[in-house]
Amino acid sequence: MNDDKFRYQEKHLTKIIGVNRRELTKIRKSLVQGGHWILNSGAVSYSQSGVKRLLSALELPYEKLPPFLIPPQPGEAREMIVTRVYRNRKLIGAELDGQLQRIRVQSNKNFRRGMKIPTRHINGDIWELARRCPRWPGRW
Repeated sequence: MNDDKFRYQEKHLTKIIGVNRRELTKIRKSLVQGGHWILNSGAVSYSQSGVKRLLSALELPYEKLPPFLIPPQPGEAREMIVTRVYRNRKLIGAELDGQLQRIRVQSNKNFRRGMKIPTRHINGDIWELARRCPRWPGRW
């Protein structure tokens, strides 16, 4: 099966639908693995038809899901704004669509809140800096 069609991650669906993961797991057992859902690197992802069957089992009306549920593809570049500088020198935090993302950096010494940074997606909520680290505090 093509992994591109499994766009909807279970952890995002629970927040949007308002149903806990235990309920989704019970319903998932009646769906076809590989057709409606797959397990990819420990994360459960649903296809469009899987989401439709899931919502019909919950007796919820199906509407086109919001586009922010579609996770970014690995290697996709985005510009983010730094919201957090951790004590871990290899990590900073930034927001994307209202969710905190972790960005791997060589050193977070010169990063400041509010800086715009180019990032590249790796996996899940892990991103990496798409250019060199800043040479001066708060400035490139």
